Amino acid sequence: MVNTGAWHHGLSDLEQFNYNPKVPKPQAAAQALTLPFLLGLGACVGLPPAGGPNHGATSTADAQAPGATAPTAAHAAKTPVDPQILQTLLQLFDNQDTFQVSLSGAAGTPEGDLATVGSPQGFALRNYYFHLGIPLARAFSFDDSDPMIQKKLKTAAYYDQNSQTRSAAMILLAQRQDINDKPVFDQALQFFDHSVRFGAMEALAVWGHPSTAIHMLNSYRKQENIPILKIYAATMMARLGSDRGLAALRDSLQNNGSWVVQAMAARALGNYGSAQDYDTMISLISQASQNDFLLAEYCVAALKLFPKKSAATAQQPL
Repeated sequence: MVNTGAWHHGLSDLEQFNYNPKVPKPQAAAQALTLPFLLGLGACVGLPPAGGPNHGATSTADAQAPGATAPTAAHAAKTPVDPQILQTLLQLFDNQDTFQVSLSGAAGTPEGDLATVGSPQGFALRNYYFHLGIPLARAFSFDDSDPMIQKKLKTAAYYDQNSQTRSAAMILLAQRQDINDKPVFDQALQFFDHSVRFGAMEALAVWGHPSTAIHMLNSYRKQENIPILKIYAATMMARLGSDRGLAALRDSLQNNGSWVVQAMAARALGNYGSAQDYDTMISLISQASQNDFLLAEYCVAALKLFPKKSAATAQQPL
């Protein structure tokens, strides 16, 4: 049984909590797995864009959520938390389920307009303002010194009933780069809700412990049955510098019946692949049987890989 009393009011050790991550939580149905939600999830807390120069790093700008200022260690160390603000945040966290955004009859209102935006930043804003737990998790990430704030952020990352909030909290927790947070990500990778597992992979990419993260992602990838989650695990492995991740992407590119999975593999190889992958993309472009989106993804990947191919060619002896 899930200890619902500890759900919002504290954090116990996993053994004391007696929590089975495969059993659905009370009043929480597994969220339907939608590709726009999964691909937009990292944007809600400002995950570094794929293909950036520092694949596993998180800059101050990268870490910002919409309208937020990234926390700094110096700020947390020198500025105590105002008790009134802390008490308000804790009350909001414990009662966050009472905040609901209704889109019924919202056409023509700012809420209704926000629900229709489709850009990556627009999706991030919609997620941010429609789920109170996300800005609360941001607030809890601003201070590393207050034990109650630390507990609430970790509670949200462990147990929050809203998958968006839990995923955002995991990513924020990972940015602290504490190896002792490994159980949070271990549990999330086994959770029944697909979007929570996806959020755990996002978190591992910025956790700052690449060897451990790669091992966790590879073990998870081998047992996951959902193709786009398997390919995303390989993507995060490649982002962290894993040759096994790159090999899995190349295999999925050539030996998968889903054009979505192939497109995801091509995009990841464009970001993290090598000169040899340029030749593969050129070969695939020449095949007339590809659908248009897949063909476009191959072209984009080849454009990204061309500098690596040119550099490798220039180094070859005449």
